[in-house]
Amino acid sequence: MAMNLELHPNFKRYADRCSYIVGSDIGRIREEVKQKKAAGEDVIDFSSGDIEEFLTHKLVRKAISDSVNDINNGYQPIAGRQDLREQMSEFLQETEGLKISPKYIHFTNGAIQALDLICFTTVNPGSEVIFPDPYWGPAVDHVRAHGGIPVFVPLDRNFQLDLEKIEKAITERTIAIYLNTPGNNPAGSVYKKEALEQLADICINDGIIQIYDEAYRDLVYEPVEIFNPATYDEILQTSFIVRSFSKSHSTTGLRAGYFFTKNETWLKPLRERLLLESSGLSWLTQSILSKILPSREIVEDNFKMYKEKRDIGIELLPRINGFELVNPTAGFYFFPKYNNIPESLQGNERGDYIYNRLFNLNPRIVGIPGYSFGNNSTDYIRFAFSVCKKNDLWKAIEVMGKEFGYS
Repeated sequence: MAMNLELHPNFKRYADRCSYIVGSDIGRIREEVKQKKAAGEDVIDFSSGDIEEFLTHKLVRKAISDSVNDINNGYQPIAGRQDLREQMSEFLQETEGLKISPKYIHFTNGAIQALDLICFTTVNPGSEVIFPDPYWGPAVDHVRAHGGIPVFVPLDRNFQLDLEKIEKAITERTIAIYLNTPGNNPAGSVYKKEALEQLADICINDGIIQIYDEAYRDLVYEPVEIFNPATYDEILQTSFIVRSFSKSHSTTGLRAGYFFTKNETWLKPLRERLLLESSGLSWLTQSILSKILPSREIVEDNFKMYKEKRDIGIELLPRINGFELVNPTAGFYFFPKYNNIPESLQGNERGDYIYNRLFNLNPRIVGIPGYSFGNNSTDYIRFAFSVCKKNDLWKAIEVMGKEFGYS
């Protein structure tokens, strides 16, 4: 077979849509951390919203072990096994008083696949999707990948919604708004119930889809009133609710999430896209889910573990010179602002300043620069306290205190 020395131009290009995706700083830094650790370097990792290495609840371990022998190695129903969807429906009824028919419940490979399915189904090229800022980057890339245009609206200084700014951002091209609450990633805020109720009225009247990313719903640490959109039939008819087992059950590697909507118009294309992307969730994952779903012990134990680390951080981080923290009410992230960045630095250089200063300590302390979550957050850094052990959290704060001093 003859081979040309010079490749045809078709082999040197990719689809235009690939250029719309910015890429994930979180993924890049996470891989860098793995390489540093493999090389024997001392690194305290706060980069990824992952779980502690080898940390798996005993009941999850048992469910995995039991499921290995529960072999059903054929194609599964696209949206999930009927018995599992019925189990999920009953669970929602028992725990939240929700009446969600199994036909509206779809299991996905993590919440992240659900977000891609939703964007595929609803976002046209040129459609605008509003993102409260700071925001979780991959959700934005889903919109861009399908030709949509993200519109960023700053949260207030306490990381709460500013309805006036959101209303001003709405145009005739606005198709959706992404709402990551309770437990906004990266700030850990819980959007106020009254504001979400008002926003729901605006969106329903203006034909704007609400995409509720509720990955951290089971990790709310303060006695605040939580808005549950699933209790409103008007919202279920016009919106999507996305949830995950990764955070509540500390099963990031299981890749198990689900979403539901009562909008009949969207169901057929959603399922067709799910078929094309993955043919649904693996039989093994579904078997494991069926065994862990009834247990609240898993969620309660993980909640306690995360809250202990969260309480350490909110007490000690603000004592370190230069760091200002709005206490996270939910989720498992600290998002402190560093106030002593040299004024001469601009843009992303400001985020790199605090990132590099921490990275060059011994041990290295690795977070995610604030600009990864929006242009308004260059002076911030995100620490995921889910992925580190409690002793490592203490050690990191001690090392930071020696470097920066205490106020």
